[in-house]
Amino acid sequence: MADHLLKIKRKKEALFFSRKYDQVKKLIDQRKETLKLLTKAKFNKEIIQVINLYNEVIEISKELNDFDGIGMYKAKLSEFTKSCKISIPELELKMMVLEEQAAKCEKEYLYGAASDNYEKCEKICLLLMQLGSEEVEANLEKFREKKESLRNIIAKKE
Repeated sequence: MADHLLKIKRKKEALFFSRKYDQVKKLIDQRKETLKLLTKAKFNKEIIQVINLYNEVIEISKELNDFDGIGMYKAKLSEFTKSCKISIPELELKMMVLEEQAAKCEKEYLYGAASDNYEKCEKICLLLMQLGSEEVEANLEKFREKKESLRNIIAKKE
């Protein structure tokens, strides 16, 4: 199509079309790669990673305006969460344990490990929000701030 537009001397349209085509192709490739990672995460039984990757695929599908894909991946995500019997209390408990570990690491000046644990807490918060828990929204910002603060400390030491 871009070649045809160039032949009829419509450079702006050809450039616009070419850029749009590249953007769509990049999103399609990104979705394919994410689906490969999703398959690996399922095989390795990494439940949180699978849920995060499903949500990433759904977001990419939204950018592509692929409404069939959005519906399909939302249904697969719902089916997956039901099959895993993911419970909000279990995730909240895991988040509390990680937060305690992060605080302990921070007290021991293990800022990298503490930052990683706060990042995991942040991801669990996002997951809980996606599963419908509204109580964790305040924690999300707290975990982000702690994670960034620790990363700044690490950067200053280097």
